[in-house]
Amino acid sequence: MRYMVNFLLMLLPVSHFFRLKEVLFSCAGIDVSKHACINGHTWFYGRGKVEIGENAWIGPRCRFYSDVSVKISIGKNCDIAPEVAFVTGSHEVGDVFC
Repeated sequence: MRYMVNFLLMLLPVSHFFRLKEVLFSCAGIDVSKHACINGHTWFYGRGKVEIGENAWIGPRCRFYSDVSVKISIGKNCDIAPEVAFVTGSHEVGDVFC
């Protein structure tokens, strides 16, 4: 579903229609709080939980790569610059074998 939402968002202007984007993200399982603004060309990949806090601003062309084992949580009143990538790990941390 997230890939379909990413595709639909390509058709919308970068910095308008924030409420429509909120509905689309909600359909994709992304929790967007009240008055949060996610600019266009921001993509969400993976099946992990993503939460965007109240009054947060996500700049254009950000990327969220989520894994089911880790949650990405952006707090209230956060301002994220354009082209920032959030990448969660999907491997266990342990000893390095050479």
